[in-house]
Amino acid sequence: MVSTFAGNNDGFLDGPADLAQFRFPTGIAIGAQRNIYVGEYENHKVRKIAPNKEVTTLAGSTKGNEDGPGTTAKFEFPYGITIDSKGDLYVTDRRNHNIRANPVDIGIRLLRQRRPSRNAGTTR
Repeated sequence: MVSTFAGNNDGFLDGPADLAQFRFPTGIAIGAQRNIYVGEYENHKVRKIAPNKEVTTLAGSTKGNEDGPGTTAKFEFPYGITIDSKGDLYVTDRRNHNIRANPVDIGIRLLRQRRPSRNAGTTR
């Protein structure tokens, strides 16, 4: 039987999973401690669902492109999310055209970014 694991309405609200609100969750990753990480496209955030089903904001605040710890970081439409064996998160930041990393206990940082070249029609 399929049932709702977390989220009860369109919006943004941290708290118990049955009361939490999401806006266009687009990807999930599951960590070694059974935490579930959710890339949230329209709220520009990465959310965490703990094993006790408590939803919190791990990273992101408002729309933008800024590295930093936790909620000081800014995304513009985080899309895909994955986690490596060390527990580091990697998030595709769709509108910023980059991949962001969240190393354990460090904060969000830019992993790779495509920038327009000075030569027309190419990227570097």
